[in-house]
Amino acid sequence: MTQIPLMDFSNLEESLIPQSSKPNGEKDLMLLEEGRKLSRASFHQKSVDEVDIVKMKKFMEAASNGDVKVLQEILNADNSAAVTYKDLSEMTALHFACRYVNKEVVRILLRFYANVNAEDKEKWRPLHYASKYFQRDLSRDLTENYSLKDVESSMNDTRDIIEELCKFGAEINAVDEFGCSALHYAAMRGNSAAAEVLLKYGADPNLHDHNNITPFMTSCTYGTIEVFNILFSESSKTEVDRRKNSALHIAAQHGHIDILRGLLHWSFKGKSSDSLLDQLNNEGKTALQLAVAADHSDAVQELLQKYKGELKTEDERWMLHEAAAKGYKDMCVILIEKAKMKVNLENDEGRLPLHAAAKNNHSEIVKYFLDIEPTAIEWGDNEGFTPLLLAASSDGLETLKVLLERKAKFTISDRIGRNIIFLAAKYNSMRVLQYMLEYMDDKRPPLIGMNSRFRSSSPRDPKTSLKERMMNKTDQNQETAMHCVCGNGYLELVRLLYKHGASITCINEDEETPLHLAAEAGRTNVVGQLLEWEKKLVVAKDDQGRTPLHQSARNGFEETVTLLLNAGSDLHSKNVYDETALDCAIKAGQLAATKVLMDRGAYSTIDEDRGVGTPLHLAAKAGHDSIVQYLLGREVEVGQRDEKGFTALDIAIEGDFKEIARMLVLDKDWDKLMTPSDRFQLPEKSDKPRDTPMRRLIKKFPDVAAIVFDRCITHEAVGGDFGKPFIQHNYEYLEDTWMISTDDKLISSESPFDSTTGKLMPKSVSYSNNYDMIYNNHPLRILVQSGRESLLSHSLVRSLLKHKWNSLGRYIYYTGLTIYCVFISLFTVFISTASAPYNLEIDGHFLDYSFVMSNMTVCEEYKEKHYRPFLLKMCKYTVIVLSTLQLFKEAHQCCTRRIAYFSWENAIELFIYISGLLVVLDFEECSRLSGIREPWQWQLAAISAFFQWLNLLLLVRKLPRFGIYVVMLFDIFKTFARFSLIFVLFVVAFSISFFILLQNRPEFSNVFSSLMKTTVMMIGEFEFTGIFHGDNTEHNQRMYTTAMAYPLFLIFAIVMTILLMNLLVGLAVDDIKGVQEQAALKRLSMQVDLVLQVECNIVGFIRRKVSRGSTSVYSNQKTLWQKFLYNFGSKEISQDSSWEDGAFERDEKEVFLENQLKLQKMSLDNLQMNVDVMYSKQLLMEEMLIKIIDKLK
Repeated sequence: MTQIPLMDFSNLEESLIPQSSKPNGEKDLMLLEEGRKLSRASFHQKSVDEVDIVKMKKFMEAASNGDVKVLQEILNADNSAAVTYKDLSEMTALHFACRYVNKEVVRILLRFYANVNAEDKEKWRPLHYASKYFQRDLSRDLTENYSLKDVESSMNDTRDIIEELCKFGAEINAVDEFGCSALHYAAMRGNSAAAEVLLKYGADPNLHDHNNITPFMTSCTYGTIEVFNILFSESSKTEVDRRKNSALHIAAQHGHIDILRGLLHWSFKGKSSDSLLDQLNNEGKTALQLAVAADHSDAVQELLQKYKGELKTEDERWMLHEAAAKGYKDMCVILIEKAKMKVNLENDEGRLPLHAAAKNNHSEIVKYFLDIEPTAIEWGDNEGFTPLLLAASSDGLETLKVLLERKAKFTISDRIGRNIIFLAAKYNSMRVLQYMLEYMDDKRPPLIGMNSRFRSSSPRDPKTSLKERMMNKTDQNQETAMHCVCGNGYLELVRLLYKHGASITCINEDEETPLHLAAEAGRTNVVGQLLEWEKKLVVAKDDQGRTPLHQSARNGFEETVTLLLNAGSDLHSKNVYDETALDCAIKAGQLAATKVLMDRGAYSTIDEDRGVGTPLHLAAKAGHDSIVQYLLGREVEVGQRDEKGFTALDIAIEGDFKEIARMLVLDKDWDKLMTPSDRFQLPEKSDKPRDTPMRRLIKKFPDVAAIVFDRCITHEAVGGDFGKPFIQHNYEYLEDTWMISTDDKLISSESPFDSTTGKLMPKSVSYSNNYDMIYNNHPLRILVQSGRESLLSHSLVRSLLKHKWNSLGRYIYYTGLTIYCVFISLFTVFISTASAPYNLEIDGHFLDYSFVMSNMTVCEEYKEKHYRPFLLKMCKYTVIVLSTLQLFKEAHQCCTRRIAYFSWENAIELFIYISGLLVVLDFEECSRLSGIREPWQWQLAAISAFFQWLNLLLLVRKLPRFGIYVVMLFDIFKTFARFSLIFVLFVVAFSISFFILLQNRPEFSNVFSSLMKTTVMMIGEFEFTGIFHGDNTEHNQRMYTTAMAYPLFLIFAIVMTILLMNLLVGLAVDDIKGVQEQAALKRLSMQVDLVLQVECNIVGFIRRKVSRGSTSVYSNQKTLWQKFLYNFGSKEISQDSSWEDGAFERDEKEVFLENQLKLQKMSLDNLQMNVDVMYSKQLLMEEMLIKIIDKLK
């Protein structure tokens, strides 16, 4: 490899060193710019990846140790590739040279074009290292005698290094990842030499780091007085950091007295002295407060000299409290003597500095305050706490002894009646409590007086000692110290109080013993100790009738419950709400406590008639599915009902607890949960709809309802009447129109169907005579209204629909359809055979209607030539008979259905039959002889025929196979009705314009004709030639407004025939697509409506005869006649795989797996639906946010 000799740096060095301390003149500026260009130059002869790592490590060590010889050897061998090499910390050799203050190494590296602005991982540049580390290796400094001369030498080297870096283009104000510049680090480490050079080359003394701290504020923080003095004249003294601390705040907080004096001297020379002293940081504190909080006595005295005897802020008044709380005695002395603060000054809590010292157990400060103000010893704060009570609450034994020596009253109580024993026990002050109990052993009770700030304890009881009265004294809640320590679980304090005679049978205002509180908090060790002393406590009850077992069970403390039961606690004891401990545990959802109580036999004594219901009811009501699952695993009775007749399933549905409902219907006794419990008056006395568990499941939890449907289908391998496999479908929960009649009540607790045959029992009656209400409230109808497609397609529902259709529905429907077809056919034949009153012809002459009707001779002649008596009479009388029968049927429906009868479909039928009668009846003698209809009859016949055939469309709509297309048509009509306003406005606009421009033409001669013509033109019948190129010699064909008519016609052709018509087609296609997407649901809905409407329209005894609670289907039991009937009508309603012979060959596992797959599919469908809903809401929210942002902008 070709070696490049070392460069001669002498001339370059001389040219780059300025002659003055600062760059001066155009020549110096040019030299600096040349240095920057050289530092940016690319001088690589070799890739860093090719460099020997070992050699690079040696190179770095040479740069760190200042080994110039090794450095030059490597540079001669590898040229300058090593100069740009970075270690794992991304530091270059120049970083190390600056870090260890090796001036000669820095110069060599810079002459080899080292990157003076290279950054390490923390974005430190060589200038940062040179400014921060102005001394050499610290370990060497400690082992050798490092003289002041060496320090000065290091400082000079640092100065020279920084000048070299600046000459070669170092960015003087570059910051690291914390926002700190080189001047920040110089101020931090007290590198005065670096600070001078940096300022010389233009460093910004007011540059803020990420915490808004300037280099000047940094020198105040670290107390680097040399740098402080250098920066003083160049920096702003009023800048604040992110916490709004000024330089004065910082100096006072860190106690740098020289810096503080300098700032105060400057401030009082200027005009900002008061503003600096008054300035508050983000915590609302002045510099004086920070100095007091940090216990910097010298700083506080220095600041107080500038205060002139007056505090600057309201919060400074409480500095004595803070110093006393922190135990700064010297600071307290200074504040009292120099700041003239009063020891009897109250804060917002009504506490003196003495309280703060007593609370934090600073006994020496307490003595000092009492020496100044002895009367403060009995001062009570806003809560009645004296210094003695505060010391007791914080276990400050030393302070307590001082206060007792100063004759502090220990029998005093706070405002809610808590004495020193109570407070020591409450706050676990073991030392104070033990000392006070021993202290009171030989003490006679002192006279108890009244204080101006609080009230003393109750008078002495001569029968008991002072200590016993103090221990058993109650607060305003009638709780003693023993209540407090037991509730908090302080076992040692419990034993200490009991040892000195404290009562464990006392009760508070809620009549709770200490054992109640310990059990409620789960203090098992305390409960065990109390029971060891007095086992009778387990039967104690509070004012709510709760035993300790109730309390521990409600909070789920398993060990405590076990301990109380072992001690003889009655697990059947009830509180005032008739709840046992088990009830409390279940209501709170405490499974562990429930298991313990159940294992002890708590459930076996449950009273079914009590108001709270069974534990299963309680768990279902509270929504604790884990407890429900546990109870079901214990095989509890699931069919029990509460006082309202509700089962656990009813309560779970009402509370929207889906998982609990699912668990319940999967139980082996699920059928008991599905049995309704409602009661009704007899039909003629009541008209109330039923609300059964099945209905509620369909509405709220369709997935759970699907499980019930699956369980209503049983596959038996052998049995039944034929001894062959069969499938049994139980419709009892879907076919719930019937109830058992007993006296004047209808009950649902007994099944209205015979369990063997599935037929109705003799005592069964419908729960209402209002069959429209039965129809709308039928479970099948609820399935339709709720849109439960998965349930409607279930094999149980299909089987029920098939049964209703095959047993009665198809006969009624097809019979009615046939009769109606006969009616409209005969009416159509009649009206087509009869002569129109305006088309009467005899011998080629057309006669006037009034002439024929008034001249019987002409009428006879017309009869002989055109009248067909047999056909017309047959049609006429048949139409009369059928119309009359249908009107009687409509009258019967109106009487039975009442208001519900009135609908637009029934109105059409009434019009059809009434108008049919009016058309065929003869009102004139000539009409009877010749069959000629009067003009009004003929026009009425046209309208009647239209509605008759339209009504046939409505009847066919009920058949699922054809009805889906009728639904499409009606949806298109609805869409057009919504769009019709826009459509009409366009038509009117063009028709009025055409009327104005073309009214000489007959088709546009008036507004109505123009409207009709414009509407017809929309379908393409423009007649362009006839309108615009007619015979100009004829007035009614001549074009007078060609200039306006042509453009208007062109716009009409584009807007109406292209845009508007295509829009209508698009809307229709969209409607058809929507119906096709819901085709399955629509068909199932029409099946349900068809069978239920047919059922509602038949006589009651026929409905009873065909109603079934269950059906059984056997393999290969269809006769030829059954197969014919099946093919004739069954396929209109249902195709179900369960009817195939192969269905009988499936075992229980296959059925179970099929049901599980169905459930998973329904769950996935519901999940997808929820995701879609969430996505749509997210889009709406995004749109709203965009609008809000736009509005804010």
